[in-house]
Amino acid sequence: MKIAYISIGMTSALNAGLELSRRLGNAGHQVTLLSQADIGPRVAAEGFDFLPLRGDRAFREQDRELDLSWSELRRPTRFLRRLAQRKENRRRSVEQREVEQVLEELSPDLLLIDMEMHVAILASASLKLPTALLMVWFSIFRAPGLPPLHLDRPAPVSGLQRIRVELDWCRLWLETRHMEWRRRIGRWRRGDFFPAVVYDTVDIDDVRAVARGRGFALGRRTSRSHWLRPWVYTDLPILCFNGSELELPHPPLNDKHPGRLVSYVGPMVPDQRNDPRADTLGWRQWHELREGGSEATRPLIYASLGTYWSADEDFLKRIIAVFERRRDWDLVLGLGDTLKPEALGSAPDNVLVLPYAPQLEILKAADLAITHGGIGTINECLLHRVPMVVYSTGFVDQHGCAVRVAHHGVGVVGNKDADDVETIEKTISQALEDPELRHRVEAMGRALESYARRSVAEELILKLARQEISPELNR
Repeated sequence: MKIAYISIGMTSALNAGLELSRRLGNAGHQVTLLSQADIGPRVAAEGFDFLPLRGDRAFREQDRELDLSWSELRRPTRFLRRLAQRKENRRRSVEQREVEQVLEELSPDLLLIDMEMHVAILASASLKLPTALLMVWFSIFRAPGLPPLHLDRPAPVSGLQRIRVELDWCRLWLETRHMEWRRRIGRWRRGDFFPAVVYDTVDIDDVRAVARGRGFALGRRTSRSHWLRPWVYTDLPILCFNGSELELPHPPLNDKHPGRLVSYVGPMVPDQRNDPRADTLGWRQWHELREGGSEATRPLIYASLGTYWSADEDFLKRIIAVFERRRDWDLVLGLGDTLKPEALGSAPDNVLVLPYAPQLEILKAADLAITHGGIGTINECLLHRVPMVVYSTGFVDQHGCAVRVAHHGVGVVGNKDADDVETIEKTISQALEDPELRHRVEAMGRALESYARRSVAEELILKLARQEISPELNR
């Protein structure tokens, strides 16, 4: 079977999508990746074919060349000419058919798309290919017992807490619309009229324009009753790269609920990740540390705050200060290529600071992980049976992930902004010394591991390719 996978290129989504592709390849299927992002070297390192989507680049460059501002009104003829040119450039960016043409040439039997790749979803709809969307988040849908993912709300247990969760969803609805208008007004103030539509856009006006140009009925085929902006497609199955065992408890969804087509297929974590960045920036130093006599009897703690969030130097220095006090612990600190090691000053001998860490290799040896609450890292920790201390940065869904870690007791949650060096040390010590915590991590790890053993994702994708929309999707 020929499968096309259109990736947005975001690290967590790409990691999961590549592992799914590997499993599908092992099952005898041919997988080709497509993306507007510069992920070619990473895809090649994993041994897959890659087709770049470059159709939006010329339009973006044209936008920059036709830059406008209100000061241009002093030259009205020039202003109006450029305004007309930008409008035409936007029209052509909306109407371009690169995605359709590439897919028609590739002629896949099944199409997988990261669920935030709205242009690809809309463009491919007319091809009538069996299609599934891929999601790295926990449940994004409004349902009883599920607070919005960006909040650190625990699972409601009382009537008052349930009311508060409903109010949170109402507030999110208002904030979303307010943000959309602020973005619109901000563009007008900057003179950013008629911007070109790019492939990874999540702008509501862009998505509407692409939908109109392709006759896609957004009102009938989408929902806004969820956390992710701007829309979710209600007639396409969604494969969630998480285990339902790690979700917050909530009632089963009925057949009319927009989340009815979500299926948990388990985390997509490989035995080893072939990431060129880790090879060049961290792999050698990590192996030198292990081969240089780092004692297995000393607790090894791994810390990372992800690859997207701009690193908090003050917090990272507090973590290093803990290990200046505790020379009986070892620390490997991965900076995710967001900060230079020298920015943190000198580190004690029991601390290794890596610009970009080979995370999976380190987790195989780690006794504890300090993480920002990214779901990819959480799944990797659990599959490697590594307890966690979660210091959520509050970026995107990290508060919601931290809530789930705390709810299931597979880690300890701290406060990045409030915890001082002594508190961080106590939190690490608590997580290292709690045997019940390790038992819960072991049990959760086994539950998540079973998805791969049962080939849940592969079996479901095979049914989708045969257009057998199974009731299993309603879990």
